[in-house]
Amino acid sequence: MPWLAEVGRLPITTRITLERLGDEQIDSLVTHLAGQVPGQTAARIRERSQGIPFFVEVLTECANRDAARIPESLRDLMLTRFRPTARVGGSLGEHVGGSA
Repeated sequence: MPWLAEVGRLPITTRITLERLGDEQIDSLVTHLAGQVPGQTAARIRERSQGIPFFVEVLTECANRDAARIPESLRDLMLTRFRPTARVGGSLGEHVGGSA
């Protein structure tokens, strides 16, 4: 992302370093997003998210649908999050391409 380096050099840019969430903060976020979850599910979310809030949210969403299917890897997590969009985009592309 070349533009990111350029933005970082602007005098109006302020860099903020965010720390990872601790276990209590993760548990609080999970409870806020999904209510009470089983202890084993919360532990898996803490372990897999590594304190990164975005991952906590996505893993909680996955666990909310089916706790047994929490993605094992970052790749699987990202595919879980974005695959529906890819399917819609692919369908649109096929439709548009087919009518040309």
